[in-house]
Amino acid sequence: MIEPLTLFGGIVGACSAASKLTIDFSKLIIAIKNVPKEVTQVSNEIVALSATLSSLQQRFNPLSTGYSDEQLSTINTVVDNTKETLIELTKLVEQASAGEKKCLGLWRKVGFIWNADEITSYRSGLIAYTTMLNLLTATLAE
Repeated sequence: MIEPLTLFGGIVGACSAASKLTIDFSKLIIAIKNVPKEVTQVSNEIVALSATLSSLQQRFNPLSTGYSDEQLSTINTVVDNTKETLIELTKLVEQASAGEKKCLGLWRKVGFIWNADEITSYRSGLIAYTTMLNLLTATLAE
């Protein structure tokens, strides 16, 4: 069984990672003019996920004893999976940003096009995590 306080730390960490990634994606989109639509779509989904994680962070009371083991376990699993996806996206952005000094914007754009299927897969995951976290947030007692 996961302790609510430990879970809350994971929620805060995921919220922070999503917020930072939102900024990093925005900077990248500005740096690469006319990015592929998949990149913009992922960026939009990260913004939605960040808002959802923020809402979960505000509604989750780490001092409450009213959460069931199943509820805590489910939230923990979704938050952990979300963090894994955010880490992978951070690596993708770092690779693209590292090329900023070495490559022209066109080459970074080409790199994103080559990874379009991967980016689309991340987008699907972000949508799923956002939906699940919204549902889980709605189950929390006021």
